[in-house]
Amino acid sequence: MPETYYTWETDEYTHNEVNPDWIWALGIIALIILVLSILYKNYLFGVLITLGTICIIYLKLRTPKQVTIEITDRCISIGEDDMYYQDIKYFWIDVTKGKNRLPHLLLARTRALSPLVVIAIPEDVPIKDLRANLITHTTERQMKESEIYEIMEKLGF
Repeated sequence: MPETYYTWETDEYTHNEVNPDWIWALGIIALIILVLSILYKNYLFGVLITLGTICIIYLKLRTPKQVTIEITDRCISIGEDDMYYQDIKYFWIDVTKGKNRLPHLLLARTRALSPLVVIAIPEDVPIKDLRANLITHTTERQMKESEIYEIMEKLGF
């Protein structure tokens, strides 16, 4: 049985409330692109734009699920997904404060798909102890979230 160091509940992703005008604007832009793709006989692009718009609207209207984060002596568990320490290249704890922003644990994985995992750390988890605990299992290296993520966050995605 692995020894649990820390455990907490968090949203599976950061949910930003959007007003109906945002959804209308996205729909109108997607409709214009869809019409242009039909005019240029690029039907596959039109299908991709339609599916992408539906997915974005669905995710913006849906409430994120609560997942349990558990840090043990063997792995970091996010819900049902276990990330063993040998699969984590390095970690960084980003304590940069922003608008409604908690500290984040960034994990660089060895996988090509989803190489960076970002986990919100609640205020009741001692950052120094968490860092000291993680440094015994994996390497610490300064990282930051992608600039694309920051741009998308500012646009309301």
